[in-house]
Amino acid sequence: MTGMELDLNVMGSNTSFQSWTDAESFAGVPCATGSTCLRAAMVGPYTSDATAHVEFVARAKETAVLSFGATSPLLSGQAYFLRLCPSDDEGAQSLFNAIKKFGWDQIAVVHVNNEYARAYEVELQQLVQAGAPSRF
Repeated sequence: MTGMELDLNVMGSNTSFQSWTDAESFAGVPCATGSTCLRAAMVGPYTSDATAHVEFVARAKETAVLSFGATSPLLSGQAYFLRLCPSDDEGAQSLFNAIKKFGWDQIAVVHVNNEYARAYEVELQQLVQAGAPSRF
């Protein structure tokens, strides 16, 4: 990429709060005097919980968040949020299609027990109740 200059900031956040403070520090840095600054995006974090905090900061700073792992439907439709993976709703639909295709009558859904992951479970149960053989 000839002629392109990229200021890459890598921040290793272990908690939702740290993700929020990292986003705040990144988005709050002013452009250098006399230069043109296009703060294109923040990439990550992985979890929906942490991404919700980062998205809140990004929205206030009008900076996009590209998430490669946040699947919660609660993040869908946010103006500055771009999901790079399927949402829980889409993932549940894909799993439902696999259940039907392979004729499975019993599966186990293992997930983190928080409000974001529960959306996947709820969506899958609704699909199953609407017409798939299952035993949860």
